[in-house]
Amino acid sequence: MKCLFIILMLYPGLTLAQKKEIDTNYIYWNKDRKLKQEDFLIKTANNGASSSAMFGSEYNLTGIFSMQIPKNYKEKIRHYFVRNASWIDTTANISDNLTYQQTQFDLCEIYFRKFRKEVNENKKKIFWGKLAIRDINTKILADYKKE
Repeated sequence: MKCLFIILMLYPGLTLAQKKEIDTNYIYWNKDRKLKQEDFLIKTANNGASSSAMFGSEYNLTGIFSMQIPKNYKEKIRHYFVRNASWIDTTANISDNLTYQQTQFDLCEIYFRKFRKEVNENKKKIFWGKLAIRDINTKILADYKKE
């Protein structure tokens, strides 16, 4: 089975954080919500690969945020599945493709948890400008890519 995995990481300046919750093009990771065939808005047949999923991320944190981390800080560092940039071959084994893409989505969540943890552990350094959130993100992304 050939699968193509594409990940898109957006930095704070590029993040389209306004109202993604209501945009039906994005599916935010949720332990109770698994990917379905209908989530892949592009359907193909026999193009050489079985599926492709695009994931994006957003974080909108500032120095003031990091000094007093609100209870919902985990909601400020999130990743999502991009429906209109993801496709599935309807002639291939859909179950295997969904399992593969869900595994990629779950793996991405593990690394986002590491990212959240490091931001929380380094909030004073971030606040005082001794550590940039972007640097933490870059490190976590490198670890994810190695995995």
